[in-house]
Amino acid sequence: MIFRKLRETSKILIIVVVVTFALGGTLWGITSFIGGEQPRSPQGMEQGPLGEVDMEDTLLTINGEEVPTMEFVQLAQQYMSHLQELPDHQIMDFQNEMLHFLIERVVILQKAQARGIEIEVSDEEVEEIIEGYLTQMGMEREQFEQQIRSQGLTMEQVREDVRNAIWEQNLLYELEGTIRSEVVIDEEEIKEKFEEVRARNIFVKFEEHDSPEEARKVIEEAKTEIEAGMDFAEAATVFSDSTLGPDKGGDLGYIKRGDAFNPLLIETSFATPEGEVSDIFETEQGFHLVKVEDKRLAEGEVYEQERAQIEQELWSRRSEAHYNQWLDEVVAEADIKVHHPILGGYYWMSRDRHDRALEHLREAKEENPDNPLILNLLGQAFFRQGETEEAIETYEEAINQFPENWELYFALADIFREIGEYSESAENLMKVVDLQGEDYYTMLQTLRMLEGMERHEEAEEVREIVQKLEQDLGYGEQQLQPEVLEEQMEEMLEDPMD
Repeated sequence: MIFRKLRETSKILIIVVVVTFALGGTLWGITSFIGGEQPRSPQGMEQGPLGEVDMEDTLLTINGEEVPTMEFVQLAQQYMSHLQELPDHQIMDFQNEMLHFLIERVVILQKAQARGIEIEVSDEEVEEIIEGYLTQMGMEREQFEQQIRSQGLTMEQVREDVRNAIWEQNLLYELEGTIRSEVVIDEEEIKEKFEEVRARNIFVKFEEHDSPEEARKVIEEAKTEIEAGMDFAEAATVFSDSTLGPDKGGDLGYIKRGDAFNPLLIETSFATPEGEVSDIFETEQGFHLVKVEDKRLAEGEVYEQERAQIEQELWSRRSEAHYNQWLDEVVAEADIKVHHPILGGYYWMSRDRHDRALEHLREAKEENPDNPLILNLLGQAFFRQGETEEAIETYEEAINQFPENWELYFALADIFREIGEYSESAENLMKVVDLQGEDYYTMLQTLRMLEGMERHEEAEEVREIVQKLEQDLGYGEQQLQPEVLEEQMEEMLEDPMD
């Protein structure tokens, strides 16, 4: 979900970043996101949890094309104020999403250029973007130009940067349109989507009777009564074992092909003429009779009025799926090298390439053996690669080195839980409680793990902590659930300028 939002907002993001950087937008806030808390030198070198970062260094090589760290920083710049509000693991996840988004963008541009797609950007389009930015920021043109000059730049340089950003984004859109245009919706699909029938159903279940033969007798009696003049809805009330029988006279409402009913029931409903009752038919669960009360077929003026909209809806969903599949394939085929060892390790873990993740993280550990984040990721990579003993040893080594780092205990507890060593898992989780007992979200996750392992004594202790935190903070469990954090991230992505 987050990824889709990134794609949808990318045009705003890229163009706004160009102007922001032209105005001398601060870098050290975002570079602390990948490198540390404060700038190390005027050249943009920084040292922090993910190691030393140089804006001029090559972060990625994709199919032989080098991508500098600066591009990643520019992409993430607009989200810094929101990221500071998120837990550390959410920031790491978001950072990985941004990296993958950047990789996608570079691969798409390469494919677009290989196809020879040509894009022209007019002066009017450039000015429209600049004016839109000024309006959004509440800035006068004179003030804007003065700030540009104060950075040692000219308006022509800014216009050229904006022009390039528009060109790049339009190239991406043009290729996406080309790929999506490969999808064609045929007439039968449109008709199938439009057509529907309203039906009633008498359902005699095998499980409600002593034998299939007894069930057959009941459905035959129902058909006999209907042929003798009994109203079908009344017969459903008398004979049907479905909850729709006594409550609604067997009314299924309007159904379409593809709805969540038995396929034979749908097929029979469409095959039965309006106003008539079907023959008895059998499904895996019992016998049925269907009466069709109304049919909405793909013909006439109403169909012609709705046909174009249905076709557009089908094409939009199908073509988006087709484009996403194409994109996944071309990214998977790309020769990608991530030159930041920690980012690379996390990226390849998210792609289930744990062998490559281990290569990066071993390198990261050699460069910076005193970084608990690296040891944590290395332990995860070992475990996902199936090297459980190495994973446990890595975490135990890290805990000896960093005995106050609760995340290491939590990760080790999760491994013990996965391999069924519940006692060891609970022991490490209670260490998390000692170190992080004032954090509601962590305690809630700890409680769920203990309950899942049926560690009742420890769970009760943590439950009391969670309840007290809820009272102190004034909210319940719903407040900080993962899905709520996901929604907050999506809202953030809808407007990167907030």
